[in-house]
Amino acid sequence: MGMGNVGSEIFRNLQQSGFNVSGFDIKTHSDDPVGFIQKCQANVVVGATGDTSLGPRDIEKLSKSPQPIYLASVSSSDREFSAHLFRANQDSVSHDDFKYGNLVYLNNGYPINFSKIAQSFDIKLDCSYYAIITVFNPIFSEPKFVSGTAM
Repeated sequence: MGMGNVGSEIFRNLQQSGFNVSGFDIKTHSDDPVGFIQKCQANVVVGATGDTSLGPRDIEKLSKSPQPIYLASVSSSDREFSAHLFRANQDSVSHDDFKYGNLVYLNNGYPINFSKIAQSFDIKLDCSYYAIITVFNPIFSEPKFVSGTAM
C-alpha cells in the first residue's frame, strides 16, 4: 500500500526478484484497498503510506479472509494497519507478531525495518526490501505481494 518513494522502490525490487507484486495507491486507484487485496488474493500486504492505509472497518473485513494475510509496515509508527486498535492482550512495547482473525501483524504492527522482526524469525533487518525478502521467502513458496510495497 503506497506507491511513493519507499513503496515504489520496494515494489520494483520485489518485481525484479521475480515476486508476484501488485501496487496500490489510494491517489491513483478508484478501488477500495480491501477489494483490491481480495481481488489479488494477496497473502502479504506491505504498507508504506506513512499514514493509516487500512482502517478498522478494512481490518475487520480482511480478518475473515480464508487464508492468512501477513501485514508488514514500513512506516514510522504502528498506525499503518490500525494495529493499536487490535492489539488486545499484547504489550504495546512488545515486538512479537500478533494475530487478529486471519491477519498476522508482523512486529506487533510496528515497522519491520525499525527493529528485529518477529522473534520467531531470528533475523536482523537492515532495510525494508531485504527484510521483506528474507522474512517471506521461507514462509511462502510464491508470495503475492500487494500495495505499492507488496501484496
